Amino acid sequence: MLANLTNNFASKLAPARRDSSNEQSGLIPPIAPSAEDLLASAHAFADRGDYDRAAQTCRQALTIAPLAPEPHFLLAQLAQLNGDFEQARQLLDKTLYLDPCNVAATLELAALCERTENVLRAQTLRRAALDIVRALPGDAVIEPYETTAAEMAQWLAQ
Repeated sequence: MLANLTNNFASKLAPARRDSSNEQSGLIPPIAPSAEDLLASAHAFADRGDYDRAAQTCRQALTIAPLAPEPHFLLAQLAQLNGDFEQARQLLDKTLYLDPCNVAATLELAALCERTENVLRAQTLRRAALDIVRALPGDAVIEPYETTAAEMAQWLAQ
């Protein structure tokens, strides 16, 4: 039974193949979900508290787009929720490697550094976040905080 479920799941993720029988019968071949679709699903799972499924879906997204920073960031947040702060730090480092201007990852990593009493790195990261935010237009929205760059800069400058 597990083999049938695995094969069924794999067939849904496999690239669609066109053949004349599908075209003649009017069937539309299945389309594999994109990394963006999987990430949206992962966020939905996380919002509902289904953290294991959210992490699994993020890992699926990473198989499609291994250099996308967003799944790494969500996995870092999930690791923090599970109390795995070392894993969260590694994932945030990877997020920042892939997207050095990611304000949220910079601030999350700064908070983790404060937690582990690495105050110097935390201060450096907060200054980096402030520099990033100041370079943005004042009305740019900082995700996931839903605050503007001007508001964020004012908060970080305190």
